[in-house]
Amino acid sequence: MLAPNQLDAVAHAARDTARRIRLAGSDHARDWAGFIDGAIESGLHTAHQIITDLESEN
Repeated sequence: MLAPNQLDAVAHAARDTARRIRLAGSDHARDWAGFIDGAIESGLHTAHQIITDLESEN
């Protein structure tokens, strides 16, 4: 399990969408990192980002 704020130093790399790769999971959550609630939060956020990207392409 990660310590609180352990990924803060590299979080920008996980949010980089230059190659159209999106990461989701509890370790990428903003509010509930490390918990199932964080995985759900992250998945929903990532899904919305993907939908927005696809809509802007059309």
